[in-house]
Amino acid sequence: MAAAALRAGAGTRTAERADMSPWPEVLDAAPPILCCSMDFGTGWSMGLFSFPVRPQITVENDDLPFVPKVTAATTFFTWMTLVMMARAGAAI
Repeated sequence: MAAAALRAGAGTRTAERADMSPWPEVLDAAPPILCCSMDFGTGWSMGLFSFPVRPQITVENDDLPFVPKVTAATTFFTWMTLVMMARAGAAI
């Protein structure tokens, strides 16, 4: 009976998917995963590694070690968020 169903074309889509490479799905899922992991990990990495002198930062000297890095990160994550939103819209 299964052979008759296959000859009639009932299981061809499943057989075609089994023969397909997983790389298109991996490449499709990679950008959102990479963007989310970068977005979630940035706060911790900036706090732990970029600002090791934060106990010594005062109001008088906070501009140089803090403001340029945060400004650059804000610009980068603004564009990355737009890419993530466009990707989510395309997936829907």
